[in-house]
Amino acid sequence: MHDFTNTILEKEHQLGQYKREFAGIKHMERDYKQNETIQDTTAFKNLQQRYKPLQDIKCVYLWGDPGSGKSFMMELFYEALGLDNRKKRFLHYQEFMLQIHELEHRINQQLKGVTDDTITKVGNNFCEDLLVLCIDEFQVLDIADAMILKRLFESFWANQLIVVITSNRPPDDLYLNGLQRFLFLPFIDLLKEKSNVLCMNSIDYRLLHAMGMDHYYYPTGDSQVVENINEMWDHLTSNSVGQF
Repeated sequence: MHDFTNTILEKEHQLGQYKREFAGIKHMERDYKQNETIQDTTAFKNLQQRYKPLQDIKCVYLWGDPGSGKSFMMELFYEALGLDNRKKRFLHYQEFMLQIHELEHRINQQLKGVTDDTITKVGNNFCEDLLVLCIDEFQVLDIADAMILKRLFESFWANQLIVVITSNRPPDDLYLNGLQRFLFLPFIDLLKEKSNVLCMNSIDYRLLHAMGMDHYYYPTGDSQVVENINEMWDHLTSNSVGQF
């Protein structure tokens, strides 16, 4: 992750310049041919060619058992990024999808029934100022989410957004046994193509201090149980008082 962080910081200027030029192409939407998307335009293809080295920056999909330190690793990466907070964002998956659906609702209201690729507009709008997006606990369960993720992430990558994901599942197990999952499989293929998939299986560090401890029912009114619980609490918290 250290090398990955350095790469992003080294390419920050180029990423920012790319986004500014791409914004100019998006503002020319009215000049597109019928049924043409941004990715179909000559201007977009020329832009991709000029910034071809940016295509080599892979996103990261970090998966493993609960408690193995994935979120902690991503938090360290996020804090190590010397970027303005407007250029980076850290969201839990559920919070991320909530923001996406709220943005989709607003854009649909603006379009007022006009047939268009709303999800692409949502993606372009969402990452307008972003360079790096961190999504924690990626877990697709809802069919409404599953059906829009491919188009959404295609717009992210068209914007050269760098996405870092943590999940308890490998990509191939996302939305497992979900309704109409065959429609979701192209997103999995795209995700694996665009990302370095890393496995981080290890012990559950959250339980490390609790191993070998006795178990008690609490509260029982038994003074010895209260004393034992307090000792256990002090051990688990390293005698930290905490803040309120």
